[in-house]
Amino acid sequence: MSEVIFKRELSHSYMVLTCEEPEITEKYAYRMMKENRIGKLLECSQRQLDGKTYLYYDISSRQPLERLYESRKMGVEEIADILRRIAAMQDDLGEYLLDEQGLLLDAGQLFADVETEELYFCFYPGISRENHRYARLADFFLEHVDHGQEHAVNVAYRFYSMSKADYFVLSAFFPFLEKERNAWKQECQKSEISFQGESEIGMAESASAKLSEQESARVLEVRADGLGEEKSGGRTKRLFDFLRFPGRKKRENHAQKEEEKKWEETIWDSYVNQIEFVKTGETIYFSDLEPPVKPGRGTPCLFEENGERQFLLEDFPLTLGKLKGKVSVVLNDSSISRMHARFESGPGGIYLQDLNSKNGTAVNGEKLSPNESVPLKEGDVIQFGRERFRYGFVDSKAVK
Repeated sequence: MSEVIFKRELSHSYMVLTCEEPEITEKYAYRMMKENRIGKLLECSQRQLDGKTYLYYDISSRQPLERLYESRKMGVEEIADILRRIAAMQDDLGEYLLDEQGLLLDAGQLFADVETEELYFCFYPGISRENHRYARLADFFLEHVDHGQEHAVNVAYRFYSMSKADYFVLSAFFPFLEKERNAWKQECQKSEISFQGESEIGMAESASAKLSEQESARVLEVRADGLGEEKSGGRTKRLFDFLRFPGRKKRENHAQKEEEKKWEETIWDSYVNQIEFVKTGETIYFSDLEPPVKPGRGTPCLFEENGERQFLLEDFPLTLGKLKGKVSVVLNDSSISRMHARFESGPGGIYLQDLNSKNGTAVNGEKLSPNESVPLKEGDVIQFGRERFRYGFVDSKAVK
């Protein structure tokens, strides 16, 4: 297999792989994949072009998994859900006597419905020679895990370490995963109970504030005396303590937040020293990690042609589409895909990338290929479906 490329044909988008096995259509795995609807496998077709064999995977209306987590973190449930879906797909392949080694598990080759987040898989019906095929997925978990959630970090690190084994199977990881999930759920339940208790205390405090000082003292005296030693840890006692020592809870909350902050800052350091990372890319300079400086002309902005709408382009990467809650800039026109295009800040300025949109993205009349990224310059006319905008700069204070 070679580098992944993307193509658009009419209303369909494809991920295309070069295949080094021209006779692949004669193989059992390919015939089974073509003649049956197996689980959540993406539809695949073989084509011959210029003497080379290509596999076309239909990814229309779907986005790579990695794109869903560009601006959000992964908790225990998110990691568990992804791994459970992979395991279910492996079971489906087993029913057709297909080798699970054919599943492509790179986060850029796992595709999801952006609304339901249902996963769809690419299956390569040839010979897989990848020794540690979970390595890139493990890297993805480590990169996007919520470092503020202890159990999520534990899961991501353990998956990484176990996946390095030569004969790792996914089922061997599930006992540890379920253990961490259960511990996380128990903590959430305790937090919910604590939150409900604090809410009740707050309501009682508010009601007590309406009483006169003499009435409040009498109420507290009666309730505290009526509790006895058996109920000293109950809700009424907490109310008594809260009203007698109003500064105590503030100090306790402050101490707890400081402890959580300290944990967040140190927990990843404790893990990263134990990890021998698989090489996945070149080392870059510190200067390249810094966000590019915005042009001095002002804040990048989209100006609607023949209209009044303006959209500031800030907090990159920034996604444009019609799916509210999943994109930064919402365009409701029916010609716009749910996740249509993305703006990124890079060396030299702002870049625009098409996200396998159904009706395409064009810059100055030139239509972009799926996932193609181009630099923008002031005055460029950008078209998303039927929507047309001009790219420029503006003082952010001037845009309401």
